[in-house]
Amino acid sequence: DYRFYPAIMRSHARLTYNKVNMILEGKGGPDLVKKYSEVIPNLRSLHELYKTLRAARKKRGVMDFDRLETKILFDEKGKISNIIPDIRNDAHKLIEECMLLANQAAARFLKKHKEDFLYRVHPKPTPEKIALTRTFLDSLGLKLEGKETPKTRDFAQLLKKVKGREDENIIKTIILRTMKQAVYTPENTGHFGLALEDYTHFTSPIRRYPDLLAHRAIHRVLEKKSHKASKRMIETGKHLSSRERRAEEASREVEKWLKCDYMRSRLGENFTGIVSGVSAYGLFVELQDVFVEGFVSVSDMKEDKYVFDKVHFQ
Repeated sequence: DYRFYPAIMRSHARLTYNKVNMILEGKGGPDLVKKYSEVIPNLRSLHELYKTLRAARKKRGVMDFDRLETKILFDEKGKISNIIPDIRNDAHKLIEECMLLANQAAARFLKKHKEDFLYRVHPKPTPEKIALTRTFLDSLGLKLEGKETPKTRDFAQLLKKVKGREDENIIKTIILRTMKQAVYTPENTGHFGLALEDYTHFTSPIRRYPDLLAHRAIHRVLEKKSHKASKRMIETGKHLSSRERRAEEASREVEKWLKCDYMRSRLGENFTGIVSGVSAYGLFVELQDVFVEGFVSVSDMKEDKYVFDKVHFQ
């Protein structure tokens, strides 16, 4: 169940993800346990809740792409000193599940009161995209269940089936390309990726404007100043969706620039890489030890002539 009311939060401990994870795994040591003894029972209860929510997520059939995230480390001069895997532990996942729950509760609350706000919607993939993906999967002897309209759980089962295969990465990439991008809109059509009917962004008003709109809408309900949906919210949703894309592109460009700058100091070295993507113009190769992706143009592959087979991605 859930309730919404105006409140001030009192923080009882200054915790970090690593500290919480050490406590949950029983590796914290006596000093850490003593320092946080008052909140440890709450953390353990929360961890049990996380396990229940994770089981519910699996039952719903949520897609798990399990893609490796990286962390860029800088030296004192602001240059990259290293790029390392960013490992997500149970403390990270616990917070994520609680955020998903809070976002659902906010969406249901505002839907119930017919408020003017933005859902976070992830549309279903188009029949054309599904047909292309099926053709690719057929060539590998794989099958996507669900006939013309596969559900989230059908994609989830396929991802589970290909785990550990040599071509797992390229299959994940193709499935990701099948998906549409999530958007902000007042028209609720559900969140395909999370397999949820009602979803919004509510948990981050400090850095995301759509969340702030949800908070304002909740305040209107609580203050009995509710107002019905307006056409203006449709335009707001489009605007915020495009701003989100722009911010993501800017972030990616900066990361690429930093990685290029880092690799300049490593010219002449040999690396092990995997082909992470194929296009008509060449290959994308990810260097495994440094987590940097680069492009090898067809024009640089001089020992033969190459023709792109877009059905089989080769």
